[in-house]
Amino acid sequence: MRKFESILSAMSSPDARTTQTGDLHFPKNPSEARERFRRAAEPTGAKLSTRLLPSDKASTPTEELSIEIAELDPGRERLLVLTSGVHGPETPAGSRIQEEFFLHHARRLHEQGWGILAIHGINAWGFLHGRRNNSRNVNLNRNFSLDPATFQTRNPGYERLRDFLEPTTPLISVEAEALRLASGIAWRLARGEMSRSDLAIAAGMGQYQFPTGLSYGGSGPEPETQIVAEFFQKHLVGERDRVVAIDLHTGLGSRACLHAILSDGPSARGMEPMRRRLASVLKTGEIEITPTDTAGFYKTTGDMNDFAANFCRQAREAICVTAEFGTIGADGLNQFRTLLMFIAENRGHTRGYRRLADAERLKRLNRELFDPQDRLWQDRVLLRGLTLIEKLTDN
Repeated sequence: MRKFESILSAMSSPDARTTQTGDLHFPKNPSEARERFRRAAEPTGAKLSTRLLPSDKASTPTEELSIEIAELDPGRERLLVLTSGVHGPETPAGSRIQEEFFLHHARRLHEQGWGILAIHGINAWGFLHGRRNNSRNVNLNRNFSLDPATFQTRNPGYERLRDFLEPTTPLISVEAEALRLASGIAWRLARGEMSRSDLAIAAGMGQYQFPTGLSYGGSGPEPETQIVAEFFQKHLVGERDRVVAIDLHTGLGSRACLHAILSDGPSARGMEPMRRRLASVLKTGEIEITPTDTAGFYKTTGDMNDFAANFCRQAREAICVTAEFGTIGADGLNQFRTLLMFIAENRGHTRGYRRLADAERLKRLNRELFDPQDRLWQDRVLLRGLTLIEKLTDN
């Protein structure tokens, strides 16, 4: 059991290569993030609008939750789209990049002939409650589709491993869950019942049959998806020169590395222009183009990349990319930590906790997984996010 205690303590400890400070410059809650975004975007002349999300009086009795949108001449021949907060606890990094972009970079890009569409804090409920999913336990990055067939997609691997990935009893403790998960993986690998890639696909790809399960994609477009679709339909459809759509995330991959990820669907056509525009920074290791079959990553259904790409099929060039900033690392141990957090947090939320203290503990661990309280990590993420925008919109 001590081994698993050390695994968990390492998740909440600062990286040995970084220095923590008390000066945390990423927003801490939806209201702060929303206000800072609006305050940064307004002086650029962008049109600001708010779309309220359905209220959830049971879990959010006083907080009004919304998605904020900034539009700056989005009808131009070249359009930059920035989206943030699809997964709740990942909002701070994306929000801060959007804020800094409007404060110091949007005017210059606008003067160069670009239009801008920024959609901020898409999963405000998840941000408030520290959950990747929304209030209906839907992983929005498996829900971005208007095609009914998407919501009939089967995930045979998840169905086969469901009892293992989705226990039906309350969470005993985080350490007990780590032991159950490690022994279960080892036993199934030894018996040849699955490979490591089978496990990653089963747990991460998305599934649409089990509402209390991991990576549940919903039964139809969620309100958040419908709001995004409204603005994509308004601004991305039609002939134009270029579209660059960047969806900002944190979690997977090497610490502070920006992993640029394209899906295997419609967004895949942006691979060659993206390689060309990122050529000068790929050699540094600060930004990497990461295929979905890379260890620690996985293919998904219903993701933002292909959702955006479907709307801008008529653009001469379209790069629709996930910008994934790594947090705890990409080796096998850290992949295990990430899966542990997904399973333990989902089990506690849907089945309850044997000890209430574990609920708060998981919130802290979850925050460190997606929103590290480390100034150096935050500074690197901010710089690399802005570099990605600059390179992809270079004329």
